[in-house]
Amino acid sequence: MSICLYIKHASEIDQARYRRDGVALADIQGGDSTDEGFALAELEAQERIFAEREAAGLIDPRFVSHHRAAKARIARRLARMRGTADVATPPSPAVLDLHKSWHTLHFALTGRAEGGALPAATLLSGGTEIGRDLGYGRARCVTEASTRSFATFLAGLDVAALAARIVPATLRAQGVYGASLSSARLRDELAHDFPRLRDHVVAAASARSGLLIWMM
Repeated sequence: MSICLYIKHASEIDQARYRRDGVALADIQGGDSTDEGFALAELEAQERIFAEREAAGLIDPRFVSHHRAAKARIARRLARMRGTADVATPPSPAVLDLHKSWHTLHFALTGRAEGGALPAATLLSGGTEIGRDLGYGRARCVTEASTRSFATFLAGLDVAALAARIVPATLRAQGVYGASLSSARLRDELAHDFPRLRDHVVAAASARSGLLIWMM
């Protein structure tokens, strides 16, 4: 059974809900759960958090924008469930599945199997743990500011330079997950998955969003 790492965009209001209510099944299924109850409960939570923020005088234009975007995303999901979705409506940001390459990527970004300085170590060390243990630890919320820092860091890297850091014997010696593959295979996976990671994080930063990261 593989241990995989997943990343999705998480707006300010999404993160407020995660901190309050934990991570729901619909959240770690990429927002595409076919259970209408999850979507309705998420919509209710969005409204409750907005009302609490409003009562405390903590509403600003950006929060309102995130709230509206979250409601629109849930409405699109409900429409898909009920068969009333407009085919021209774009889907919510997908979950990025790094499958088993997450540890090799972390090593390439930090030079070590565990830990490292932020923002380079964001994949395994960034953010704040929230909710219950999902099997391989709790999910982590990465703030908008930290997401921007990670995006800037990733955008300045070169795939070829990262691939040059992949030496299977070194990875195996440090216990990097999935390092039993050949050098060519490890480098091919990095060349495939690093641009996906970079683009996903840059898109989140451009949308002024944070990240939700978890392993299962």
